[in-house]
Amino acid sequence: MGADAEHAVVKAIFDDAIAVYSRVREMDHGAVVAAAAAIRATLAAGGRLLIFGNGGSAADAQHMAAELVGRFSRERRAVAALALTTDSSVMTSVANDYGFERIFARQIEALGRPGDVAFGILVSGANAPDSARARPAWPAQARSPPASEPRRRRACPSG
Repeated sequence: MGADAEHAVVKAIFDDAIAVYSRVREMDHGAVVAAAAAIRATLAAGGRLLIFGNGGSAADAQHMAAELVGRFSRERRAVAALALTTDSSVMTSVANDYGFERIFARQIEALGRPGDVAFGILVSGANAPDSARARPAWPAQARSPPASEPRRRRACPSG
């Protein structure tokens, strides 16, 4: 491949990225705003953010948790965030004992507290078996409790 062809490939990649950003900019952002509000309310109330994803999204979950616990772009209090993708012993034992589709749900059952948010980074969609099983890990009553009772918040708009 010559230099001109290589430049054309790079330009095409940038053009595709710009097109994606343009489409996303025009979409309804209600789910993103609702997720951000749920996370903000959870953290303000002392809850934690439990983040998960598969493959590259697992790395994104770890990066997100690291930035929230660390400084990110400005000095601030640490944010209580935990990536559910970092403990290989837990992940492999749960996969062995219960099946891969339970690796996140089981951790949410063990680590999630009332008021926490489970946040899935799902590039391939919410139907990945382990991600789909993570949604019902929250008790049904946690989805819409009386206002006076604490609840587990969900950042995932699909639940």
